[in-house]
Amino acid sequence: RNGVADAREKCANWCNIRGAGVGLLPTTKTVDKDLIDAYFWLKTPGESDGCSQTLPDGSECPRYDADCGSQDSLGTRAGEPPAPEAGQWFDFQVKMLAKNAKMTGSALASVPMELSQMLKSSNPFEGPKFYVNPSYAEQAKVSIESAEGQVKTTLEQMIQVPSAYWLDTKSKIRGEGTKTMEGILKDAAAKSPPQL
Repeated sequence: RNGVADAREKCANWCNIRGAGVGLLPTTKTVDKDLIDAYFWLKTPGESDGCSQTLPDGSECPRYDADCGSQDSLGTRAGEPPAPEAGQWFDFQVKMLAKNAKMTGSALASVPMELSQMLKSSNPFEGPKFYVNPSYAEQAKVSIESAEGQVKTTLEQMIQVPSAYWLDTKSKIRGEGTKTMEGILKDAAAKSPPQL
């Protein structure tokens, strides 16, 4: 979600940031291969970071965090829908992330030479294919159906992009299917060859 620089009024604000966009596509082609192994999406685009004080259904959020009520958070201004609980699909947010996407190019500065030379090592991420969670694609398709123009095109590209799986509750650790960490690891290991 780093496709838009300086999207926040306060750097400490982190929850469902208004004006954010997805950043560079995951890759091992970095500005300094000796220091940076890969760029990767660490939070699944479209999953809420946390809920507004009032949920979309009008009830009070049981896991409300005051940081999700910051001046930078979606759902705190008139005309914005309230944010669902952490980890739940947030259609408004994923469309904003697609609208403001900067998935190619690089505005990153190069790393100081002396630091990069100290950290030379082989890259464990080069070679293996990164895992794309099919559950993410299923959720994104709901947003794609109601999107238009460039936002729709960007969302269609995003569903093929690997990202980390965010564990916001213990219930996401064990279980079958690709909505749990255990299920994701089984699915990724079953691929030929196994995927990261």
